[in-house]
Amino acid sequence: MGILIGSAVIPIGLCMCWEKLSGNGMVAGSISGTVFALITWLVVASTNEGGLTASNFFQNTGQENAMLAGNLVAILTGGVITIFYSLVTSCSASTLNSADVWENTRDIDNPLSPWTELYAK
Repeated sequence: MGILIGSAVIPIGLCMCWEKLSGNGMVAGSISGTVFALITWLVVASTNEGGLTASNFFQNTGQENAMLAGNLVAILTGGVITIFYSLVTSCSASTLNSADVWENTRDIDNPLSPWTELYAK
């Protein structure tokens, strides 16, 4: 399970505390982290005795060293790619600063322009 969803751990954590994080960076980090983790998991499992033959597949892919390698690659690769992609795209794209985002959030409860009437159309 960690191999499949471990790559989303750092992107989810960053979405709560880093304002330069981009949605595309989160998706890129999560998906590529999962792909690299699956590749690493199977490559490390194939180095065990018997390789990935039909009789040894479940035994070798369940070994601790193969699962540890896949989990570490998932978490670290997902985080590195997310941060790198977000930094590269935030330099070229115009983003709102935190004061603008805060004003947009405060404007939700504005009695002069209720958001239910504004977005009803």
